[in-house]
Amino acid sequence: MLPADSSLIHRDAELPGLAVLLDVDAFASVLQAELPEINIQSVHSTYVRYKRGTNCLVAYELNVAGTKVPIYAKAFGANSRNKLQKFRNRTSVPGSLGIGRLILAAYGIAVCFFPNDKNLKQLPQLVDRQTRKHLLDKISANDLCETQLLNLRYKPERRYVGQLRSDTNIQAVLKAYTKEDYLQAKTNAQAFHSGTVLNIAPTLGYSDRDRLLAFEWIPQLPLNKAIAQPQFNYDTITLTGAALAEIHAQNPANLNILSRNAEAQSLLLLAADLSFIYPPVADLAQNLAQQFAEQLLSLPQLTYPIHGDFNAEQVLLGENVTILDFDRAVRSDPAADLGSFVARLEHDKLRGDLSSYRLERIKAALLQSYQAPFLLNRVELYTAIALFRLACEPFRYREPNWHEKTVMILQQVETILQPLSTPQSA
Repeated sequence: MLPADSSLIHRDAELPGLAVLLDVDAFASVLQAELPEINIQSVHSTYVRYKRGTNCLVAYELNVAGTKVPIYAKAFGANSRNKLQKFRNRTSVPGSLGIGRLILAAYGIAVCFFPNDKNLKQLPQLVDRQTRKHLLDKISANDLCETQLLNLRYKPERRYVGQLRSDTNIQAVLKAYTKEDYLQAKTNAQAFHSGTVLNIAPTLGYSDRDRLLAFEWIPQLPLNKAIAQPQFNYDTITLTGAALAEIHAQNPANLNILSRNAEAQSLLLLAADLSFIYPPVADLAQNLAQQFAEQLLSLPQLTYPIHGDFNAEQVLLGENVTILDFDRAVRSDPAADLGSFVARLEHDKLRGDLSSYRLERIKAALLQSYQAPFLLNRVELYTAIALFRLACEPFRYREPNWHEKTVMILQQVETILQPLSTPQSA
């Protein structure tokens, strides 16, 4: 276990289970002792959601007889007895290991074996083939004659994305949401329409009761994979910029407005989280967040419809450009989408996955095709902001030496922000 993890565990005495969850070997030992009849070959942590002094959720992937088994464990603080009792009282279904839930009372930890999930209560029905057929009949008038459901992305207690497949082709993408997120996600999914360059994946159906959305599967190459290829056609970036401009030019109903104040407050809260998770970056993180807050609050409120999490992974390349996943769509500043896209490229460069030359060419092609030179200064600001938001990802996704990567990200944020803080660029 990294010294940075050990330090965090020591400072958050309110969560005694943190010492088990952040130490994958310790968690594997505790789990194996509780399940002696199952030979757990390896345990890999994939995702962390942490609220200091309150709770910590860690998603894991177990390797059992060559099969990957998704589970998650959640540690609670002072109220752990009541929280664990609620987990005990919940109905569960046997997971792939024959277990639904497991309570590690000595550590204040509850363990859920997929498809059991505290907030995504529709997952057991969705995963079971017989009940899934009933759900699909309710969701869509289309003939979704699937034979299997393949897990694509799963964030415990937040969202599930799966792929429906038949014997001959991919049928659809299914998304399961929490009660808190479903209605806005449904609104956002139906808010935008295709245009001249832009294509929006059609919604095939939905179930309000089960909080499920079904989308047409688009069999096209994701832009992030195209960018990673040795030979890359920059014309695809030109089309991407034009498609994004078509989104910003629409006037969809019922999108939430993201205020400048809310943006600023979220960055200050993120700085506080970073400061506690890894104290050596506290001064830098808080200084950056304060600069962001001051600059954002000096700008007028804008209410353009934006994607809200725009990056190359959300773009599919074909005759038209398909843009996916509008879960975070809001009304705000269009520069935020452009900055979000460039920030992900900056992140890839820091990881050694993208050259500076290719990054600059992509950035230039995107901004030129978007054709909004008045946004340029704000694009730099939002690039720094979006990259700042990525500073928690090395810890969140349990990357090796996550503390060093966090420092690298924040230093690059500072480099991007530096020219914007001088009087000449005001």
